[in-house]
Amino acid sequence: MGKTRKYDYSLMFITLGIVVFLAAIIAMNGETAPDFINNLLLTIYKSPVGLFILVFTLFCLFWVLWIGFSKYGNIRLGHGKPEYSNFQYISMNICAGLGATALIYSFIEWTFYYSTPALGMEPYSAQAMEWATAYNIFHWGLCMWATNTMAAIPMAYAYYVRKVPSLRISAVAAAMLGDKLHSRVLSKLVDYLMAVCTCGGICVTLGLGVPLVSNGLGKIFGFTPNFGINVLCCIGVAGLYTLSSWFGLAKGMKIISSLNMYMAIGLIIVLVVTGPTSFIFDNLINSTGLMLNNFIRMALWTDPIGGSTFPQDWTIFYWCFGWAFASLVAIFMTQISRGRKLREMIVCLTIGGPAGCLLFFGLDGGYSMHMQLTGELDVTGLVNTQGTAEAVTSILEHAGFGVVGLIVFVIITWLFTATTLDSAAFSLSSAATPRLKEGENTSPVLRLYWCIVLALLPMAMIYIDAPLSSLQTLVVILATPFVVIYGLMVWKTTRWMKEDYPRMIDGRLPEDMLPEEIQEAEAKGLMVPKRQS
Repeated sequence: MGKTRKYDYSLMFITLGIVVFLAAIIAMNGETAPDFINNLLLTIYKSPVGLFILVFTLFCLFWVLWIGFSKYGNIRLGHGKPEYSNFQYISMNICAGLGATALIYSFIEWTFYYSTPALGMEPYSAQAMEWATAYNIFHWGLCMWATNTMAAIPMAYAYYVRKVPSLRISAVAAAMLGDKLHSRVLSKLVDYLMAVCTCGGICVTLGLGVPLVSNGLGKIFGFTPNFGINVLCCIGVAGLYTLSSWFGLAKGMKIISSLNMYMAIGLIIVLVVTGPTSFIFDNLINSTGLMLNNFIRMALWTDPIGGSTFPQDWTIFYWCFGWAFASLVAIFMTQISRGRKLREMIVCLTIGGPAGCLLFFGLDGGYSMHMQLTGELDVTGLVNTQGTAEAVTSILEHAGFGVVGLIVFVIITWLFTATTLDSAAFSLSSAATPRLKEGENTSPVLRLYWCIVLALLPMAMIYIDAPLSSLQTLVVILATPFVVIYGLMVWKTTRWMKEDYPRMIDGRLPEDMLPEEIQEAEAKGLMVPKRQS
């Protein structure tokens, strides 16, 4: 029998308490909370903090591309061959990093840029519609995925190369910043912040996915969705990701993610073939050109003359939304990247993720945009008056293949939601496990705990009618400190790479050439102390 594994019970229960408390406060102040939280966000993001986030996120992109395509991209993460094929690897990354949120908004997000456009354009104008898809693929593209990659690189390097025996953000931070009291306190706060942002963000993901599944089933079988139906749908999603989580990454999420991607690709192909193919591709190519030609302008646009809040409401919000999920993605990608080069992980996250989003938003959005232009369906009006779930299901109802497409979309949404929550349960269980050596998995019981928590929290929020948008905004605000935290980790990781790379053989640091304190700490089962400069 092996030793009983220790868990961080304080992280498990205090995180739950904090999220429940925040949700309850929002629900009890349903009329005033949204305005207060939105005003708080604008106050923060209109300050120099917002400018720093814009500049730093662009720096993220340049840094990860430099690491990926420099000699440091040859560094290998752990020993052995990759555990997953390239398709499985990319599928698991996309399913963990995107979720149902991206799938749902791929059809209708352009309407928001059409009604409240950027760059001083006239609302509801032809120019605003032309730029709508460009902003779609910009906000879900290179910069947002670079935030995930920037978080994953220090985590993977510390875990596989520097042999930090844990997938906790605090353990990596302690190894980088030292084991002093203030470092331990800061590191512990980072773990709580990561767990709260993940739980809160997942509440929003499930809160968006479940009503759409419920609404879609209502249209298919002819009933009116209610709270009971939402609960049943939530239980269905929870049952799938709990089963997947119990069997682990190799037998659970790998299979579901691959199936999910095949179905999503199939749906997109059918949409494009049966829909206005020429318009969809014309719009996609044109929007990609607009985005690439104006990339730096869009990344740093603050509208100092016009004074609109578009940069704060959208661009800065999206970058911080990426930071909110960055720790989740970093832990998950570190675990599934064993045996790969650092370059492979970077390309998968920074190129594969944006490419998937470009196809989702460019093709799905182009399909629904054509409906708006031809008068077949007032997509903008549906979004404004009846919400996202009704708008998306109506788009699919009006599609050329009718109810079959709606059924397939409901299944894909169900799978996307389940895989996102599965990866979240894995990352949270890793964060609650102080020691997790290379090749080890977290306890199935611990994953089950987080599966239950991640299912009950959204159901409770739906029941008390807590505004999900307010919780999402609050999570984004709480994620802002990650910009500083990961900035420090990037600086230290760069120093580590410069120090270690000359001694590497075939991209690996030989065991007998590891720094002495790393070998000593690993032998004693301790956290890696700070290296002396």
